[in-house]
Amino acid sequence: MGVHFCSGYSFSFSNNLSILLFQKIPDPFRLKAAVQIAIPGMILDIFSVIYYNKVFPNLSIETLPIFSAWLLWAYSFILISGFPLKGKNK
Repeated sequence: MGVHFCSGYSFSFSNNLSILLFQKIPDPFRLKAAVQIAIPGMILDIFSVIYYNKVFPNLSIETLPIFSAWLLWAYSFILISGFPLKGKNK
């Protein structure tokens, strides 16, 4: 589980960062773009956590806090990737 956990974070961070760099989004707009990437998923995940027993029938109530923490971490990496890189040559 730890391997999937860490690889999910690195994929989330690198995927979002590559989208922001590939699209050549200027530094002042990168955080806004990262927020716009994260918001739709965050809104949908509100309902997936509320109705977890219908959306994820194999997820028990004991594992719901772990799942919610994983979602929080994943979205935090998406939002962190929106901050401008330091030491970038302009």
